[in-house]
Amino acid sequence: MNVKLAEHFYSIQGEGPTAGHPALFMRFQKCNLHCESDQWVCDTQEQMKKSYDFDLEKDIIQDFSKLKEIERIVFTGGETMLYQKQIYDIMKFLNERDMYPYVEIETNGTQLIKSFMDEIWPIQYNCSPKLSNSGNSKEKRYKLEALKMIAEEPESCFKFVIASQQDKKELLTDFDWLFKDHKDKIWLMPAGYSRNQQWIAAPEVAKLAMELNVKLSLRMQVMLWDTKKGI
Repeated sequence: MNVKLAEHFYSIQGEGPTAGHPALFMRFQKCNLHCESDQWVCDTQEQMKKSYDFDLEKDIIQDFSKLKEIERIVFTGGETMLYQKQIYDIMKFLNERDMYPYVEIETNGTQLIKSFMDEIWPIQYNCSPKLSNSGNSKEKRYKLEALKMIAEEPESCFKFVIASQQDKKELLTDFDWLFKDHKDKIWLMPAGYSRNQQWIAAPEVAKLAMELNVKLSLRMQVMLWDTKKGI
């Protein structure tokens, strides 16, 4: 089965509730948002410009033959929910070969979940809604119906990139419904492309997380490998 990806690699999940788990990462190419401001910049812009055809069985699965089982797959991007049919086809392909990995989908929360995705179980939706600090207009980045659909999924979390204390007001207004009904699913992450930027921003974000009584997630992949890609 051929799949078009920007890259694939074996690493650990670096963010959110499953941080520290080894996983096979599959990165899709395109995104419907462009995150770039004077506060932070998307760290996968260069990867998203790439596009390669891979054979799922020969190029990807066998690359990780050291694993007796594929226990976890993380679909990332780009914006993965633009590729829901491809994700469905990949999982069907694996299931037909008696492989049933735990699935995580990284998403910006702007796309509705297609009904056929219910056939894949379990799926953990790792949603990173973008605030104004991303440089995107609210009209493009804030899709309430899609966000609420993800919030109702049994396995989902919301990771917010925090650049300053000014983000607090935006969190408590645009996402008041999330704090009211799904506060246990909220994680705050410091903005920062590099390890040094993460360390500088982390104390203030930790302080805000304690103030709001939500969870903190450092970006473990940045702390471990700094700005290195493909890991």
